[in-house]
Amino acid sequence: MKIPGVQWPTTIGEALSIQQKLRKMIILEDSPQVAEAELVTGVDVAFPSPGRGVCAAVTLDREGMVVEQVHAATTLKIPYIPGLLAFREGPPVLAALSKLRHEPDILMFDGQGFAHPRRVGIASHIGVLLGKPSIGVAKTVLCGKLEYKPKNLWETVPLVDRDELIGYAMRTSRKAKNPVYISPGHLVGFETSVAIVKNMCQGYKLPEPTRRAHIIAETLKHKLKHGKEDKTKGK
Repeated sequence: MKIPGVQWPTTIGEALSIQQKLRKMIILEDSPQVAEAELVTGVDVAFPSPGRGVCAAVTLDREGMVVEQVHAATTLKIPYIPGLLAFREGPPVLAALSKLRHEPDILMFDGQGFAHPRRVGIASHIGVLLGKPSIGVAKTVLCGKLEYKPKNLWETVPLVDRDELIGYAMRTSRKAKNPVYISPGHLVGFETSVAIVKNMCQGYKLPEPTRRAHIIAETLKHKLKHGKEDKTKGK
């Protein structure tokens, strides 16, 4: 997958300014590409040490079969700052995506999209940078409130922040105590984001693309943390 050159910020002020610019570029409507989507790539990042991040990306087709999986580890120049996680996760994410041989139609992130204090979570940030439809599927709420948590399977409840719809909570598994929090990132609408996530679930709490990416990222994190260099080169 072709990745454009990105100049990452060195100060919080620069990062906030970039988020403001990206916010104006986000489109929360379905692009034609979404209706014809064949490949969905799940993305997750783990941190084996404070200064290193590893990203796994797993591509599935419409039937839920794995087409490709890659990963990459990079050094991190930005510490963890709430609301600016995209700048910390961005370098390993782009490094992993650059290894993809099959062009994904939709990117699905383990993290926030529009459900972000400034409406620019990792899914929105990377979606705009790459001009790709993207969706955020988070395990926790970063901002916004629910009237109640969904109790029934596939039930959805709006996630609202300051009277603005920013996403939905959805119960994706009877076994899971808590729902997932779905928000569009870029070039996808709210309802379509929910429908795509539902379609990619296979009985677990997380949709299959991000579930598989999470497993690989966590495995690599433990290997790197204990000094075991990975030899697979992301294949």
